[in-house]
Amino acid sequence: MGDTRNTARLGMGWFGGRRKAPRSGSARRRHEMRPMPDSLEGRTLLSVGLDPTWGWGGGAAPLLPPDTATTSYRASLDSIAMQKGQVVALGTLTTDVSGSGGTSTSTTNLIVTRLTTSGTVDGTFGTGGTTMIPLTGGGVTYTTQSYSTGDIAVQPNGNIDVLATVTPTGGNVSQEMMVVQLTSTGAIDPSFGTSGFQFISFGTSTTPQAVGATALAIGPNGKIDTLGGTTMPTGDQVFAVAQLTSNGMLDTSFDGTGMTTVNFQLAGTTPGNEMDSPSGIVVQPNGSVVVVGSASMPPSTTGPTLTQAAVARLTAAGTLDPSFNGTGKLTYTYNLGGSSDDFASSVALDGSLIAIGGTTSQQSTSTTGSSAPLPAYTTVTMLTTNGTFDTGFNGSGKFILTYIENGVPFDTSGSASIVPMKDGSLLVGSYFNQQSSNSGPNGALLAHVTSSGALDPLYGNNGVALIEPVGLQGRVLLQADGKVIFSEGSDILRTTAPPPNVVASNLMMVGKGKKARVMGVTIQFNTAVNMMLADNPNAYMVLPMKGNRAIRIRKKGGVVYDPTTNTLTLRFLGRVQAGKGLRVIIKPSGIVGADGAVLFNGQPMPIIITPTLKTA
Repeated sequence: MGDTRNTARLGMGWFGGRRKAPRSGSARRRHEMRPMPDSLEGRTLLSVGLDPTWGWGGGAAPLLPPDTATTSYRASLDSIAMQKGQVVALGTLTTDVSGSGGTSTSTTNLIVTRLTTSGTVDGTFGTGGTTMIPLTGGGVTYTTQSYSTGDIAVQPNGNIDVLATVTPTGGNVSQEMMVVQLTSTGAIDPSFGTSGFQFISFGTSTTPQAVGATALAIGPNGKIDTLGGTTMPTGDQVFAVAQLTSNGMLDTSFDGTGMTTVNFQLAGTTPGNEMDSPSGIVVQPNGSVVVVGSASMPPSTTGPTLTQAAVARLTAAGTLDPSFNGTGKLTYTYNLGGSSDDFASSVALDGSLIAIGGTTSQQSTSTTGSSAPLPAYTTVTMLTTNGTFDTGFNGSGKFILTYIENGVPFDTSGSASIVPMKDGSLLVGSYFNQQSSNSGPNGALLAHVTSSGALDPLYGNNGVALIEPVGLQGRVLLQADGKVIFSEGSDILRTTAPPPNVVASNLMMVGKGKKARVMGVTIQFNTAVNMMLADNPNAYMVLPMKGNRAIRIRKKGGVVYDPTTNTLTLRFLGRVQAGKGLRVIIKPSGIVGADGAVLFNGQPMPIIITPTLKTA
């Protein structure tokens, strides 16, 4: 295995110079034994910004009916998913009607909008690009809770599942979770549940429990797992998990009823003061369900409420999985000096590992309420499949993202969203703002964290991109070319792609020891590159570590690019000695990204590849 990072930028003619490449970001090599903050001093982050080719200058929004003298419309898009390369977004449309005498009424509907790959509304979806979900469905008339639209997910067949919190207008249940399924073209699917709708109520008809929806995930065989929060008859606030079959019925193989609750019972809690808050859900390939959020100790006479990040895993049968941390549950804190509050906001599967995005913040010890703001940071936690912290990730399984500009600390907190990438690294989306001033810089934060738990210097500027002054809420999506899509209230935004860079390189060797020979090399890029240019042999020069006699690349079949892994293979005309390795140099502007971004800012790109001891 060769070094997995390209050398620093070199502008010294065609070949540049020789510098040692950084260590691999794909091998878990760091061994700090405590969570280590990664600080960034005074950056101007310009390499990733809003994509002017997306929508209208980087933002896309649903088409609204025109306002009239008495009627106005406003929309919010809160959750997004990818449907075969196109973005589908769940939100609400509120219609405000003013009447005589100063009276007014408002009606809020759930809507799903689909965008084209260029960020315009896709007119082939629903009606003019948007499906408005009626306020009567499945035999139930309800009102939507506009402050909690839940989540959206896409089935393998392209059907779209929508989760929301609703309030039935009749009966004694205050809130329910509602799942609606749309066909791939935006029509309500009558084969799902009852005419496309399924309502999920916890408790009984005589002892109802209000349920608020938070997250949705698709499991094996198209089963639908939902997460929400419910208040028990005792007053305890706990996680509420339900599972539906692919046709929208409660799955009775899941804890007997299709529904179960999870409580974390931190030390000091007593019946009636449990305060658990759910936020994220993911389903493992074997059907196990992982849920995350927070659990709080009740306030005491000597201090405030203390909150810890909370994770639980249920088996496919809907019971707590004892192979996960011995009990099926885990709570943890980052301990930011003194007391800290910790929240888990999202969860994703990174191979066999469980990646959790969250927030940690230090609690104030002031009794006057006049103390300076205390730091709050995005966190990334990596757990093994048995619920222990992965010490190969930053030495402790915990990573804190900090940001400092001109000596001023920033909050990097928010509902951190995580996307695992092909090489085991993570894209993290969150929010930043200046701690000491309400008028300071603020906006969306995107970070690339390597599989070893460190910021990747090849992304943005030293691992972080700040996009001002837009917000970021909920899930982030990652395109194959490295562009990131996220929601900001009424808009769906897309960034530019980071310039393509090399993340891994290998010598293809036969034999070993002094008889080892090299037959070619492989080079993996961090984003997709233009295939028409990637397969041009004249774009590359291969040299030994010493000397400038080029090694010939086959004219036919000598350059192959695999778009599924973003990997380039160069095969030599003959076999050459391994020696101390090779230099592969990509000519200036030899390759561009899939979106036209020039590789390595148009500079010659030297890649140092060292030999392995064994055959490849």
